Amino acid sequence: MTESGVPSEGWVHVAEGSEVTYHHNPPASGPHYPVWARYQSYTTAVARPYWVHNVEHGAIVLLHRPDAPPAVVSALGEAFRSLSGDPECGHSRALLTPDPLLSRAVTAVAADFVLEGDCVSGDAIRRFTTTHRNHGPEDICDSGTRP
Repeated sequence: MTESGVPSEGWVHVAEGSEVTYHHNPPASGPHYPVWARYQSYTTAVARPYWVHNVEHGAIVLLHRPDAPPAVVSALGEAFRSLSGDPECGHSRALLTPDPLLSRAVTAVAADFVLEGDCVSGDAIRRFTTTHRNHGPEDICDSGTRP
């Protein structure tokens, strides 16, 4: 898995349901809905403008292509479940969702950073989480209400 910085696209709110275009795939900032996703594992894709708002709050978002090999999806789920709790929040401040727009099999997203690959390294995901969680422009622990 390879980590890289992503230029900021800002953090502006747009009306829920608006069509949003991002310059980076996947986004690590940018326009987003005023409500955000619950911190949990999803089996259907959460729209990007919801989880980009979680990233603004300092969250880690784990993504996988829906057509990723089952072993890769399973390993990402295990990495998600193994994330330590965020001491500030009392939960992991992370979510896991499929994303059909990804170019790589799996990606972890934090504010202005991504960790991408075609296989899962639980150690790399834990290091990424330790380094980048809670570093969004807003420090909000509350779980979202969408979808």
